[in-house]
Amino acid sequence: MKAIRSFIPATTLILAGALQAVGGGNIEPGDKEQVMSKDGPQGQQKILVRKEVKEEYKWRLADLFPTPEAWEKAYEKVAKAIPDLAKWEGRLTSSPQVLAEAYGFLSETSKLFARLYAYAALSSSLDTRDNEARALTERMKGLAVKFSRATSYISPELLEMEEARLREFADTKELAEYRHQLLDLIRSKEHILAKDKEAILARLGLITSAPGNIYNTFTDAEFPDPQVELVDGTKVTITKPNYVKYRADTNRENRRRVFQAFWNKYQDFRNTFAATYGARLHADHFGASVRNHRSCLAAALHDDNLPVVLYEKLIDGIHESLPAFHRYLKLRKRLLGVEKLQYHDIYAPIIKPTELDYSWKEAKQLVQEAVAPLGDEYGRTMAAGLTADGRWVDVLPTKAKRSGAFSYGVYGVHPFVLMNYIGNLNSVSTLAHELGHAMHSWLANRAQTYTNSQYKIFVAEVASTFNESLLTHMLVKQAEQDRDKLYILGEWLDNYRQTVFRQAMFAEFEWRAHQMVEEGRPVTADALNKLYLGLLRRYHGHEQGVMDIEELYAIEWAYIPHFYRNFYVFTYSTGLISSTALAEKVLTEGEPARQAYLEALAMGGSTYPLEILRHAGADLLSPEPYQVANRVFEQRLSLAEKLVGKLGL
Repeated sequence: MKAIRSFIPATTLILAGALQAVGGGNIEPGDKEQVMSKDGPQGQQKILVRKEVKEEYKWRLADLFPTPEAWEKAYEKVAKAIPDLAKWEGRLTSSPQVLAEAYGFLSETSKLFARLYAYAALSSSLDTRDNEARALTERMKGLAVKFSRATSYISPELLEMEEARLREFADTKELAEYRHQLLDLIRSKEHILAKDKEAILARLGLITSAPGNIYNTFTDAEFPDPQVELVDGTKVTITKPNYVKYRADTNRENRRRVFQAFWNKYQDFRNTFAATYGARLHADHFGASVRNHRSCLAAALHDDNLPVVLYEKLIDGIHESLPAFHRYLKLRKRLLGVEKLQYHDIYAPIIKPTELDYSWKEAKQLVQEAVAPLGDEYGRTMAAGLTADGRWVDVLPTKAKRSGAFSYGVYGVHPFVLMNYIGNLNSVSTLAHELGHAMHSWLANRAQTYTNSQYKIFVAEVASTFNESLLTHMLVKQAEQDRDKLYILGEWLDNYRQTVFRQAMFAEFEWRAHQMVEEGRPVTADALNKLYLGLLRRYHGHEQGVMDIEELYAIEWAYIPHFYRNFYVFTYSTGLISSTALAEKVLTEGEPARQAYLEALAMGGSTYPLEILRHAGADLLSPEPYQVANRVFEQRLSLAEKLVGKLGL
């Protein structure tokens, strides 16, 4: 969604919300395999082809369009509608009725566009080799550019009005549905250009997205993956999935060899990566400058009406909580039994997985039980989506299916959830996560008009990680064996490490990297390596002797694709901090906190993200959410430390 929104005029929010694909999930790309057990997916024997999977374990794309022919008919309808948008040019300011008519047409066209894009993207995710599905997606991207160009006149034309008159328009009954968007347009006035310039910027979309496309093509298709000989003599090609697999190998020497080979190969191409990322930074700087923002960060935060001080508060808060993170790393060192903790130990399992295997049926039951604090209606709706009739979820890994997991909300239909379920604790947690996204979409879509339903990326990770927190709370409470309890806690603590501390480190890196361009400093591989290494060492306590960080790992910044979605990663940190604090409120305060939280989810995009979170009970401009989240982290860390002592580990 971010890539397409980046070249749509900031205040053409109806179109900007046309795609509500919420990425997420805590499964990274891998080669886990999956079969069917008698009561659902479980085990690891072979990867199925799609025709071998029962219909009840597939989502139903026919809910979007019953046939490919129906999709084509709808595509033609949108394609023909786009030129019709021109008939309101020069007339928008004539009356509220005319503007409402234009917005209504745009809204209906955008809604159909979103459904078309959903069908194309979801079809492609089921088989990444499917050229026909990929072609549909490419057609939609091209159509999005035309849509953007056709609507580029709207914001500039409206801003030619006197502000007082535009506010009068916003207060009329004809434009009540669009009031928030119109007031937001006034807020954005100084950053919106004249019609001709907006039209030029719309055309630049495919150019400014080029660095990310080049990066993805190179790393996914052309990067020369290194080979490694493991300690048992096995030779392995370290692809991205194999890196994810072997970086968590229980044999420490294997981990070291994999890290050395993988990151040395990235270092071989450091200048290429620096040139590509530098182009992305300069594109961001160009966009911020031409739209009169004082910095790249301010430009990125503008759409969500987030102040720069929020970003600063996050970084400062994380710096203050680093002692707790270092406590966690010391526990990791103790459990791994190593004399010196090194960076290649960061993904190694610290607790041997217990016999916590779950069938699909058991996973659904666990998640439904975990979300009980959110009330009967929430639980019933979610349960209905998981039935053979609801079919919100595509459950099983199959050949060439997209890895990981995501949720995709479609207005007027229902959410779609992609899973690659393999029956372990991580899979159950991922199900809870993605259903959090799905229910967020369902609540917002039910409560709001299409125009006001699309929630911002900034709040997208709150509902998902909230559900994970509830699941962890329940599983720890129910676990009968101390080792099971420790394993569950260990998984949660490591997820918190990756989502809060690691993503905050990424956020600080891209902030400082953008400042290099803003200050006219050269963006070189050496400069980026130096910046990243300093942050890596600070966050992991290198100088304090907590973890040893070799210079080789300075190149890790080149591995992070999220950096091509500028200032996106910090939302993972703020999302988990918010959800951890809010889940604690719901669990301790009960009904008032539950009601406030669900009301906030139902707000969709009808107001600004900070206001939504404030309504839920998390004011991110105050220290409370950061303190509560850190307290929960330390409480669970303390319990883990106590269990380690009790078990004699």
